[in-house]
Amino acid sequence: MDSLTHEKWTFGCRSTEWCFVIMGTSNDDRGGPRDAGADPGGCVALQQVFESYLSSANLLPLADAADYLGLSQAVVERASERGDLSGVPVRGTLSFPIDELEAFLGRQRATALLTGKLTMPIEALVDIPALLSAMVAMPDEARAAASLASEARLLAGGHCRAVAVLRYDDALRVVRPLALSDFPGRVELSRADGESRQTDLDDLPDALQDAMTSGRSVECPEIDTTLRPIWGRDADKLRSLLDLRSAIVFPLLRVGHIRYALALLLDSESSSLTEEQRDAVEALGIQASVALEAVRLRGDVLSRANRAEALYSTVRMLARSDDSGSMLERIASLAARLLNADAALVLICEGDDDDLHVGAQAGIDETSLSWTAHLSSEYLLGRAAGMTRPLQITDASRTSTLALPRLAGNRRALSALCAPIVHQGSLLGAIEVY
Repeated sequence: MDSLTHEKWTFGCRSTEWCFVIMGTSNDDRGGPRDAGADPGGCVALQQVFESYLSSANLLPLADAADYLGLSQAVVERASERGDLSGVPVRGTLSFPIDELEAFLGRQRATALLTGKLTMPIEALVDIPALLSAMVAMPDEARAAASLASEARLLAGGHCRAVAVLRYDDALRVVRPLALSDFPGRVELSRADGESRQTDLDDLPDALQDAMTSGRSVECPEIDTTLRPIWGRDADKLRSLLDLRSAIVFPLLRVGHIRYALALLLDSESSSLTEEQRDAVEALGIQASVALEAVRLRGDVLSRANRAEALYSTVRMLARSDDSGSMLERIASLAARLLNADAALVLICEGDDDDLHVGAQAGIDETSLSWTAHLSSEYLLGRAAGMTRPLQITDASRTSTLALPRLAGNRRALSALCAPIVHQGSLLGAIEVY
């Protein structure tokens, strides 16, 4: 009769200790049982095979699976017991394929968007360090804001139909929408680029003004008064398509004179958001505001360099022409387009008159078509006339004595750049962009 012999070998794999029991039979020369110790070399080989299997199968033991998901082991065990997460028993220990863990995260994200009901902690839905790294690497502020809006909407649950990222400039006292998160049946806004929109702070409802200036979150039960000042004629499209009822605005960290805010647009009363959801959205936004500011500052540096280079090229082209009058309209349009500006104009000298008149324009309001500039410090040209390079005013609101033309739609110019046109030592005029 055969005798069963065994030896026990253990080894560590990640954070879990696995155990082999090597079993076998052996007979002596007379047919009786005898002891046979397990071959150490064979056990080591079996260990290597088993480790290779775990690696190739992408199985993670319970402790490592919990770390992978950013959850506690108890939460992962409960998810497995409910059938939300499928584990694989390996030698009596529950393990999880990485593909199943990724699918579990995907299901939780979908559930959050559709119903607002979660079977895992809210913070586990968003990898904040990865999001911040991705935002900082993005080419412009609007795209970084769009990523933040999408993740914030996920955390806010099913009653949040969209999230808008707003930027408030305390120096200019204007609010601009930077991004609006994607949503089913996305509405085509009449002006998709948030940078082209701006709303004076004084035109916003009192609650929004308080949120932007004080940094306190506010609830806006009247959705019309929240949407219309910022999105204008698109407000009705947003409200009807998404069945919006209310909004919650979370101001974020203020960096310099810039404050960002998250506006959660809801299809129910603001009380439908739990405290956990509110805290998660606000915590995400506060961390992401620093990344947004980093992207904005990088964009400002690149924009200023491009604006100066393009303006120099335009001035040189005009200075080389013997017939400047025939090129004025082309120059104005070219300056506005190359510098990505809202408006541009060409000022020209006429005779011995000290006044410079508008020779050509692009994007200037009709009320300013007869606008004139003088060689005095009240006008940008007067300040730039004695300089050998363009003069840029990045914050016109800080200069109360500076006269500037109105932009199309009777908007005020928030920044301006002027390059005098000098030919053979004589001032012919200037190019200004706003």
